Amino acid sequence: MAKITYTDGVSDSWMNWIEVSNIDQIDTIQGNGVGEQAVPLLEGNVYYAGRDLSMTQVRGYDNYNNTGGGDGVLATNDWFPNDGIDDKLEFSDDQGSEYVPDIVVRADANVVYIDAAGNTRVVAAVKLEVIQVEMEDGSFRTFLSPVSSDSLDSLGKISSIEITKVYDSDDKLLYSNRSIEGTTVCFAEGTLIQTADGEVKVEDLAIGDMVLGADGKQLRVKWIGRQTVSNTAAIMNPPVMIHKDALGEGKPHSDLHVTAAHGMYIDGLVINAGALVNNDTIAFMTWHQLPKTVTYYHIETENHEVIVANGAETESYVDYISRQRFDNYDEYVALYGIETRIVEMPCHRISSRRLVPMAVRERLGIQDMKLVSGAA
Repeated sequence: MAKITYTDGVSDSWMNWIEVSNIDQIDTIQGNGVGEQAVPLLEGNVYYAGRDLSMTQVRGYDNYNNTGGGDGVLATNDWFPNDGIDDKLEFSDDQGSEYVPDIVVRADANVVYIDAAGNTRVVAAVKLEVIQVEMEDGSFRTFLSPVSSDSLDSLGKISSIEITKVYDSDDKLLYSNRSIEGTTVCFAEGTLIQTADGEVKVEDLAIGDMVLGADGKQLRVKWIGRQTVSNTAAIMNPPVMIHKDALGEGKPHSDLHVTAAHGMYIDGLVINAGALVNNDTIAFMTWHQLPKTVTYYHIETENHEVIVANGAETESYVDYISRQRFDNYDEYVALYGIETRIVEMPCHRISSRRLVPMAVRERLGIQDMKLVSGAA
């Protein structure tokens, strides 16, 4: 597929959408603007964080009236003025390729989340759009995006989403900046970060300290985001345990605990830890493995870099996850006044198991797992 150029239309910045695993084809009859299988495949199903749900970065290309810019609507049949060019989507884990949305379905959902105090709460009848895209290999990727720009931003950690009602689908995706913020992506307390003077526990680092990049370059710590949650809240989006030597000899040199969306640097790719799970040497942590409270840390340097944690190459902070989700966000504001943007490293990010290269899958023993969403 051709690379998206954005020369005529309007492109958006990267947005965080929720990806749902293993949803079969919704639009089985093409051309009528109807998702024939939307109700049987979606309505009444519950999808769980850490099993069915993950965060994926998406960018849109709005082609409508492309000689004068976009129309603010991303559509599956937006060919005006009859130039035969559709609106498109690009994924951060498949950059440079372009995909036309296959179908958009509107739905209501009950969203269960964990607030800052560790309490389980529910917000009912959240308006979502279900966007499905057919990939080159004939498989489908399915995403949830809120209709309102902030309907999911105000929540804590999302633990499950139940689709309660599916409405008539059509070809229009009501386009706005609807990036979802709220998934913490970081190291667990006790993680050993490589510095020029040896390894230092992440919780003992301070702003201004120097850490070592994987290339040996010294990197100044600009800020350290910190969030403490109860084990009940943590298990709703379980962290990943990467056992000693799971990624190669000495990588890591001791068990490493990170959140599922934290990126590990492997073969020139940033691969989310949750996509590496093999249920053996790399596994989601269980409730009894977690302490009563869990504190996560993320190290921000001037740029998005590859650093070393417990001997394994991993990423520093990149701001597709909002700093506001950390407990000490006020500290950042006091230091720097306003949030600054960080450009992501020029390498592909992989957040889905199905996109992990076969060579990596075979080396790490990653196999496809059948994920079945339970009915309500």
